[in-house]
Amino acid sequence: MNIGFVGEFAWFSEMWSTPKGMKTAFEKLGNNVIEFGYDPNNCNFDELISREDEYDFLIVWSCGPHPTLDSELKRLKQIISKKILLELGDEPQTKWMNSGRIHHADAIFTPDLRCHLDYKSLRINSHWLTHWGDESIFNYDESIVRENKCITTCGDRGLELVKNKLGELFINDRISVEENHNFYNSGTICLQRSRNDEVTRRIFEAGGCKLAVVTDKISNDTGIYDLFKHNEDILYYDNMEEAIVHIETLLKDDDLRNHLANNIFNKVNDFHRAETRAKHLISIYKELKNN
Repeated sequence: MNIGFVGEFAWFSEMWSTPKGMKTAFEKLGNNVIEFGYDPNNCNFDELISREDEYDFLIVWSCGPHPTLDSELKRLKQIISKKILLELGDEPQTKWMNSGRIHHADAIFTPDLRCHLDYKSLRINSHWLTHWGDESIFNYDESIVRENKCITTCGDRGLELVKNKLGELFINDRISVEENHNFYNSGTICLQRSRNDEVTRRIFEAGGCKLAVVTDKISNDTGIYDLFKHNEDILYYDNMEEAIVHIETLLKDDDLRNHLANNIFNKVNDFHRAETRAKHLISIYKELKNN
């Protein structure tokens, strides 16, 4: 199958990005992926229109409030006959950008369950594809020696208390894309904290590297408690004081830490990898084609 991948030029030149990781997953499944880059400030889809015969369907990766993307997507939908699948970025925080473009695709997919249900209520062909841990980057690496420490990339968002309490047993770093694999294989525990009451990508990425994950409690309607069970796959906390208690427990309790790490690792491998999402997107396309 020939799949057109439509994304910002910069994404395709990076060492890794979400679209680039998905491209690899599609190719491993035996598909041919054709890259179509666009300038988010001056989007033009003439090439997509002229080369329509080369692809079976399109996946458009969108991120950012780009009016020319919206207008070109509308024009593209009116001209070509091939199906368009539209990715909506890190919703819910990007939802406000998507109110126009969701009407110019045959199917849309979002990582946020609440947004998905809102779109379904508007009779939009929406699919909930929550985040995933890209297996090409976020995989368990036995060759890296791990230290029994808690790691995070959350920045300073109220984590000073954790650092003050745990000292050198807590590593909070801003890292580059190239450092993701080694960093997430360097510790035994990952602390995560949402910004917008959302299911965060880092849960899946840390879990994919076989880390025990400690994350904040968020709203029930996000679907997170169906994805990961407390004390089985993950530990949830109400506040930083409780997060510290969880981390200290895991640092001392090898059995519980390994139990959580193994369970979330297996769950991510079984249900939340790039290849899993690629198969899901192909099934969405086939359903569109057959209807």
